[in-house]
This record gives sequence, C-alpha cells and structure tokens, in this order.
Amino acid sequence: VGDPHYGLPPALRNSPSLVPQPFPQMLVEAEALAPNFMMIIGDLIEGYDSPEVVQEEWNQFFDVTAGPTLPLVGLVGNHAVYDLTTEKIWQERVGDLVFSFDYGNTHFIGLNSEVEAVVTQAPATKGIIYQEQIAWLKADLEAHKNAPNIIVFIHEPFFRKAWYDYPENNWEEIHSLLKQYPVRAVFAGHWHEYRKMPDRDGIAYVVTGGGGGKLEGYPELGQYFHYLLVRVDGRQVTWSV
Repeated sequence: VGDPHYGLPPALRNSPSLVPQPFPQMLVEAEALAPNFMMIIGDLIEGYDSPEVVQEEWNQFFDVTAGPTLPLVGLVGNHAVYDLTTEKIWQERVGDLVFSFDYGNTHFIGLNSEVEAVVTQAPATKGIIYQEQIAWLKADLEAHKNAPNIIVFIHEPFFRKAWYDYPENNWEEIHSLLKQYPVRAVFAGHWHEYRKMPDRDGIAYVVTGGGGGKLEGYPELGQYFHYLLVRVDGRQVTWSV
C-alpha cells in the first residue's frame, strides 16, 4: 500500500467536511487477507508541518496500527522526511532510511528517494539517487545475487520519464544495475493512483499510491483508493488490485 497520509493536523481535526480516512479499513481488510507482511511505500503520515505536529501524527499512526497483528514495514516518503529534523524523527520512530531483508525465497530492498530533497531543500527534486546509495544498492544486490527473486521498493517513481516528472533523473543507471540481477518488480508510490508501467528487461514497474492521500484525478486513470495483494510463487510475482 502506498501513501496512507495518515494523521490529521490540528487545523483539520474538527472540520465539518472531514471524511473517514481509508487506511484503517485497509488494515482491517489486510488482517482478513492474512499476507505475510504489509509494505507501506512511503508517506505513512501527512507530515509537512512543525516537528511537534509531525510527532503527533506519528502518534496517531502508531495508534491505528497498534491493533493489527500483521507485520508492517515502512518506507521513507517525502511527506514524512523532507529535512534533517524529520529525517532524525524517522530514524528514531521508524528505523532505517534504506534497508533490505529476506522473506521466503525473495530478497526485498527499500530505497530512499528523499536524499536529494533533504540535501538541497529544493521544492521539487530532479529524481537523483546519489552515488553513496547506488554503491549500497550494488553491494546489496551482489550479496543476494543467488536469490530466486528480488523486489525493490522506492517511494517516488523516478522511473517515470515524462518531462513533468523527473526529467533529469538518473534511473537509467539504477535500471542498468537492477537488470543484472533477478529483480522481478519495482513498486513505487507518491502518485495517488494505480498504474502499471511497461516492463523493462523483464522487470515490472508499478505505481501504487492509493492508500489514503488526496485524490485529484479520475478513477478511469487509476486514481482511486486501493492496495495490492502481491503473490510470489516460485519465480513468478503477480498481484491483484
């Protein structure tokens, strides 16, 4: 699931037009579906506020996720990490900014798409992944090259090439690296929609950002609340929306 944007800043908590946030219901449904774990692909909270409000939103997030027994894994997103202060809050309350782990026959990698934003403090990033993280990724891929499957998660879909997305991104360098290993899929969020991008060199590229963030488009274009149920069967990775 991508982009729950859970938690309400003080100014909105008593709004008469407030509608229920969908993420709690997704947690209920996930418990019923009983997957091995849930990956939250960034923007766990609404964020973009004072450190005090950000901390309160984290309190709200951990309150709503306290009931389910389903293991949750959170990924860095721009609404939760956008400067050094929120980066530190993430590390204290959630954990690592980049990580990997194994489950079953699959190696999972979580990348940090927000390093450029934290470093430059620019309102819009170019979609650059710095060489330090690329070196980490290369070492991690090489260490797990014999895994039957590798799945990669990144919040912002730097692989989208349209001029209005990330025209100066360096995803080609990342893709050239990924295709050397048994990477089956790259899942991203950020855009509040479901969109299956064209496969490249046998790697599926998917945007899934319908976990609760504001919808501003058309359902016909995939802009609706949703999550994916991903299945790994041998070396096949498939999913239902």
